[in-house]
Amino acid sequence: MTTVVATPSWQVSTQQFNVDDNNGVRWGISSTTGWYDGAPVRLRTTPRSQADGDYRSRSRFGGRTIQLNGWVKAPTGALAEAARWALLGLIGNDQVPLIWVSDYTARYALVEVSDASRIPPAANGAEFDFQLSLFQADPRRFWYIAGSGLDTRTFGPVQAPGVSGGLDWSTGGGLNWSSGGGLNWGTTLSTGTVTVTNPGTALAWPVFTLSDTLTNPTITDIVTGFRLTYTGAAMAVAESLVLNSLNKTVLRNGGDRSRELTVRQWEAIAPGATVTYALTTTNPADTGTLAVSLTPSDR
Repeated sequence: MTTVVATPSWQVSTQQFNVDDNNGVRWGISSTTGWYDGAPVRLRTTPRSQADGDYRSRSRFGGRTIQLNGWVKAPTGALAEAARWALLGLIGNDQVPLIWVSDYTARYALVEVSDASRIPPAANGAEFDFQLSLFQADPRRFWYIAGSGLDTRTFGPVQAPGVSGGLDWSTGGGLNWSSGGGLNWGTTLSTGTVTVTNPGTALAWPVFTLSDTLTNPTITDIVTGFRLTYTGAAMAVAESLVLNSLNKTVLRNGGDRSRELTVRQWEAIAPGATVTYALTTTNPADTGTLAVSLTPSDR
């Protein structure tokens, strides 16, 4: 079991730093570059040929390079040598988690090796220094709960706004007059709306999860009017449909149904903003639900 000896603590893939491991090896971070900086900006401008200034389009944020400089102190030379080889083999050519935990908050990012890991031999066989060069392609640092995982917020679920009771046009034979003497239009089962807040300082791309009986469900931002409309076969009990705004994926029971999302006005939620989404369907008997989730992040 590892013991944290200084904060913030770090973790790259499976290796923790600023800790003592269960072999008594101390892994420390002495300095860093890149992690505490803002994301690089890619300006998109073109000089005006006949006037001062530039034409511009929306700028974008780029990935960042992160360097971790540290040291290892082991009880024996054998443990130091094992630690050295473990560190060299820590990261392959895939992305791995980078987790940063302070006394107050925690953040998560995906990184990969951007240059050779440097671990020069030391005069003292039980100690060595190291340098890890990492690249974070997605500039967002996601909120994290230490020991639990990503700080994903879920809003809802909210039921489709069906109606119960009221006028009976079926085989029952005509209108159903209420005891009050007027027409009974039935009881609204749900407003069909869910309000979502992004507490982070970067854009958040929501994930919409639709479940159970829904017919041609439409999700609408009640302010902007942006919509997502699914027109595949009506959903049945225990079915699910997941719309991921970031990846623009449409998965029904895990299978790709992108072609059946006939209106696709994807949008992100601005930092600190609150958005209300309305779920509507074409069958008032639908009792399915909508839940919206997002993971706050910072740049």
